[in-house]
Amino acid sequence: MRYWILTSLLLIAGRTIEAQDPGKPAEKAEPLKEKVAQAELVAVGKITGTIEVGAGSFYYVTIELTDVLKGPKDKKKVAFRVGSVPGREPPPYTKKGSEGVWLLGKPGNSVMDVETRGLLSYLPLKELPAVREVLPKAKE
Repeated sequence: MRYWILTSLLLIAGRTIEAQDPGKPAEKAEPLKEKVAQAELVAVGKITGTIEVGAGSFYYVTIELTDVLKGPKDKKKVAFRVGSVPGREPPPYTKKGSEGVWLLGKPGNSVMDVETRGLLSYLPLKELPAVREVLPKAKE
């Protein structure tokens, strides 16, 4: 009985994680301007590694920031949490070496001396000009 409950919970969690994947385009996607306005940190960076924690139901991905477009300019490294569901591949943008524009939320606790933040959205590097164009308007 307990195993059925656990299995059900894992399936539900997997669907929730998939539904909240910020790298997938939503059917009713928010305009870029709104996403940038909601983000506390908008930066260009590259995934450099992972930080494993606890039981393995999640881990953190670290990003080396090369250009902070919005937020504290002195930030060099941040991390965000990624859910780990057995049998399901993590989103491609969480792989080491992935570069892009990262829209991150408020700072959270530090893990291994790296500040954590919630991932609001990931955009490929080709979207950088569009983000730069929206930034001055988002500050108004």
